[in-house]
Amino acid sequence: MIFYSELALEHKECQQDTEKKMATRTLDHRKEAILKSIVGEYIRTAEPIGSKAIAEREGLGVSPATIRNEMAVLEELGYIGQPHTSAGRIPTDKGYRFYVDSFQDAIELSEEEQKRVMEALANIRKKEIEDIIRGILPMLSYLTCYVSLVLGPPAKRHAYFWGLHQLLHQPEFGDVHKVEYLLELLEHEYRLSELLMEDIGDMQVHVRIGSENKHRELNGMSLVMAQYADDNEPLGTIGILGPTRMDYENAIPMVGFTARRLSRMMSGISD
Repeated sequence: MIFYSELALEHKECQQDTEKKMATRTLDHRKEAILKSIVGEYIRTAEPIGSKAIAEREGLGVSPATIRNEMAVLEELGYIGQPHTSAGRIPTDKGYRFYVDSFQDAIELSEEEQKRVMEALANIRKKEIEDIIRGILPMLSYLTCYVSLVLGPPAKRHAYFWGLHQLLHQPEFGDVHKVEYLLELLEHEYRLSELLMEDIGDMQVHVRIGSENKHRELNGMSLVMAQYADDNEPLGTIGILGPTRMDYENAIPMVGFTARRLSRMMSGISD
């Protein structure tokens, strides 16, 4: 009996060592390029990505067979997975996290998009704070095609959302139960406020992907948030909510830029 217990313990320790080694392995340039290609294509098409498609699009100078081998390693490391009904691969939450971390601090909103945000904010500049907060919602939802979220200032600590209909066009939300669970979360203002106050802590854009969210209703969804402030004193939070298959390259700078412009408005800074 002791012998078998020792074997079980040894196996467990060996497995933990293997997991640690896998977790600390860095991706070489080719694996990184393949992973980014899978994430980018899946965001664009919502279809699992195969090795042949990557070979044709990325110009890596290697065969589909070599790419398949690299994809097998990425799957072993937990960056991609294989749906039961397809030979292609899709990103996991870990894969999306790698993708987001690879560019999050290096992208800015395009001048055209900046202009659209500033024009929209100009139309609500002279309104009351509550009206400004409410005015942000449809703008942010329209410009990102996701659900927009705003937590108001402490004096009027209300939480609002807008654009649930945007998600109905996404293939991930064909399951009506998923929409019901999400709506249940959003319509309870206390829970929504709690969600928007979780672990922000600074003025940077924060991204929580899938399983990184604490609420089970947000399984398979990503939340992009940033604080807005009055003279560097945090007032509230704005953000967007969408599927993990989110256009992060637009969503992250859009939320960040909007939060900064809203902070300028709250601080009375004019352009």
